[in-house]
Amino acid sequence: MRRSLPFSIAFFLLASLFYDSMASGISGAWGSGKPAIVRVGYRPLVGALPLFVAKDKKLDVRRGQQWEMVQFATSEQLLEAAALGRLDAGWASVSEILALHLVRPGILKLVSVTSSTKGHDPTAFVVKANASLKSVEELKGKTIGVLPGKTMRVLAELVLKRYGLKEQVRFVELPPTLQLQALSSGQVDALFAMEPTVTVAITQGIGKVILKDPLVSHIMEGMPGAAIFVTERFYRERRKEAQKFIRVIADSLDFIGKKELQARRSLASFVPLPKGVAEKVRLSHFLKPDAIVWDRLQRYADLLRQNSALEGKVKVRELKPR
Repeated sequence: MRRSLPFSIAFFLLASLFYDSMASGISGAWGSGKPAIVRVGYRPLVGALPLFVAKDKKLDVRRGQQWEMVQFATSEQLLEAAALGRLDAGWASVSEILALHLVRPGILKLVSVTSSTKGHDPTAFVVKANASLKSVEELKGKTIGVLPGKTMRVLAELVLKRYGLKEQVRFVELPPTLQLQALSSGQVDALFAMEPTVTVAITQGIGKVILKDPLVSHIMEGMPGAAIFVTERFYRERRKEAQKFIRVIADSLDFIGKKELQARRSLASFVPLPKGVAEKVRLSHFLKPDAIVWDRLQRYADLLRQNSALEGKVKVRELKPR
């Protein structure tokens, strides 16, 4: 749930000229009898755990695939690669995928979406550990750090509106790498933070939570946050492999559900976390493809548009694999 993408229509018109030729070279294993290569884009974030578990536990190999994990520094780069045909699948925030859909409709198909429930809401309001602040009501007139972009600010505003504070605070955009430093130094009085920042703040004695489960409690039960996708090209031209990929994701979600502690250990291979955080960080709850609640996803898209975090109307069922 980070910032809306600064993609331009011109970029995607240009990208489409190269899409077909570049996509044709993605997998050299087609029809060779070897495990099919599937290029999977990710960022080193806790929320992409299903991808990490699938690769770390070799669930891809069990389904006759070989995932090539491709790391990206930003979501913009990851989704640009997907648009250009350099990826078959990946992970990104729902808001960013919706923004991409506005300029390149149908290029991605969602195969798993997070659903925020109590205990699985990756956001929280955090203040300094020694602060006198004990509740959200006390944030009136304070400065709150949020992730860059419109989405997280809009969500923070919707929560604070419930406390009559929407116009009573000041927001400062901070990348996750600077949030705890800003809190410790007093640059901000509080953070509307995401995992793993929340857990790092607590385990290192930097901060304390004054409101947990804010999205669930004050905006929407089951709110979508992130999604795993396949590209439309991959799903259309390599349908069997795409379906295998979807089954691997289902296998990964089953593994996480049955062996959560082992699943958490897979984070170490992909995400740089301080000691002790992987075991405690709040995990997002991912829905299997047949459990995605598309009406809820539509409500979320409409919510973002109504609050100017999305620039147009999105029909989310266009993102459903068919």
